[in-house]
Amino acid sequence: MEIGGIGAVVTGGGSGLGEERRAWRAIVAMTRHPGPTPGAPGAKLEPSAALDRARAEAARAGVDEVLLLDGDGRVVEGARSSIFVARADGSLTTPPIACGGVAGIAREIVLDLAPDAREAAIDSAALADAVEIVCTNAVRGARRIETLDGRRLEDRSGSRWSERLDALLRSDRGPC
Repeated sequence: MEIGGIGAVVTGGGSGLGEERRAWRAIVAMTRHPGPTPGAPGAKLEPSAALDRARAEAARAGVDEVLLLDGDGRVVEGARSSIFVARADGSLTTPPIACGGVAGIAREIVLDLAPDAREAAIDSAALADAVEIVCTNAVRGARRIETLDGRRLEDRSGSRWSERLDALLRSDRGPC
């Protein structure tokens, strides 16, 4: 698959990041996401002060990830990942790129290869009702959110989307 004119291949193997937790703790950032990059939706063209502030919030809270919301309270992205929410109906949703998130490689792979994955708005009610929240990152793979704002989240569906997506992202499927 080509992403933005660049061919990519995902292979299994170590990331060189050292030992990392299989499930992450997260918070919702107080910092609001600035929205799409003018003229280049889905691209991260320059450092973002909002992402830097959100990462600092995560560091102060001692968590692995921080979710950024837009001014209307909808999820845009994580500070270092794309966010997917597994819903009770079996669907897997990620915020539309038009909201301002980065069109990450892992996000694109999941949307291309996971038949139940689609773009849809994720508001605070969808987060609260989620059967599982999963962060994806091309280097780290897929990680389940085990706590959000200190509240323990359980995979209420038994779907284990995080494990399925991690296997998909780490598989040797050839060109992505």
